[in-house]
Amino acid sequence: MCRNMKKLILAVLVLFLANGVFGFETNGVKSVLVMEGDSVPLYTCQKDTQKYETILWTYGSEDAVIAFFSRGKPFSFPDGNERFKDRLEIDLNTGSLTIRNIRTNHSGVYKVDMTSTSGSPYIRRFNVTVSAVFDPDADKIIQKVVSEGGSITLNTDVQVQKDVLILWRFAGTKPGVYSRNSMTTICKIDGEASEEFFDHGENEKFKNRLDMDKPTGSLIIKDIRLEHSGFYKLQISNNTLTRHRTFNVTVSAVTKSCLQGTWMTVAIVFMVSFVIMVVIVVVIQRNVWFSKGSTPSPVKYARPDERE
Repeated sequence: MCRNMKKLILAVLVLFLANGVFGFETNGVKSVLVMEGDSVPLYTCQKDTQKYETILWTYGSEDAVIAFFSRGKPFSFPDGNERFKDRLEIDLNTGSLTIRNIRTNHSGVYKVDMTSTSGSPYIRRFNVTVSAVFDPDADKIIQKVVSEGGSITLNTDVQVQKDVLILWRFAGTKPGVYSRNSMTTICKIDGEASEEFFDHGENEKFKNRLDMDKPTGSLIIKDIRLEHSGFYKLQISNNTLTRHRTFNVTVSAVTKSCLQGTWMTVAIVFMVSFVIMVVIVVVIQRNVWFSKGSTPSPVKYARPDERE
C-alpha cells in the first residue's frame, strides 16, 4: 500500500513538473522543484548587469563560488568544481544562472550576491530540490542463480553513451534494510569523464573476479563463490532519467557427490574414447595391409608325430 502511494505521489509530481520548473518563496528563499535532467534557470529579477560592480553565484552551506562577474570583465566559472562541469550558463543581460542537465547531487542552496556601483548589495537565494525521474521498475528484483565456480552476467539493457553514469553496488543479503552507506560500490562507468572504476570490496572478496561489458556496462562476475551471494544494485543516469535495478544473486554450492559424479562421468568418457581409438587404429592397420596385397601369414602348428 505504501509503495503504491509513493508511486502515486511521484506520478502527481511528474504531472506538475510536465510544463517546467515551479517554486515558491519562504523567508526570502525561493524553493525550486525540478526533475533530474531538466535545465533550471535561477532568475536574478534584474534587467541590467552593467550597473553592478560584481555578481557572485555560490552553492551550498560553504558558499562555494561557481560563477563570478567583475565589471568590465566577462563571467568566469572557477576550475576545480567537477560537479558543475559544462553545466552552467549565464544570461549576460540579467546575470541569471541556468543549470543544464541537472542531477540529484545538484540539490542545495544557491545564492547570488550582486553589488551595485553605488555599493548597495542585492542578495537572492534559491533552495533547489532535484527529484529522480519516476521509474516504475525500480522496486522489481531480478532473480539469478549460478553454480559455485561459474560466471554470471548482470545485464543493464542499455548502450553506454557519453552522458551515461553507471554504478554497481553490492548490498549484502537482506533486501530493504540497507542504506547507501552500507553498500559497496564495486564498479563504475562515467561516460562524461571516460572513466572506469573497480573495487575489490570488503576483504577483497571480488579481487580478480569483476569484469564489464564496455558497450553496455553489464557486470560480469567470474569464478563466483558462496560469499558473492546477495543483492546487487544498479544505477543508470543520463541526461533525461535515472533508473535503478536490483539483482538477487544466489550461488549454489557444488556438493562432494556432484563432484564424484562428474569425475566418474569423465572417467567413463575417457575409457570409451580410448576403446574407440584402439578400434580405429586396428582398422586402419588392416586397410594398410590389404592395400599392399598382403595378408598376415597364417600360424602353422606342428602335429605331435612331426615333432618326433
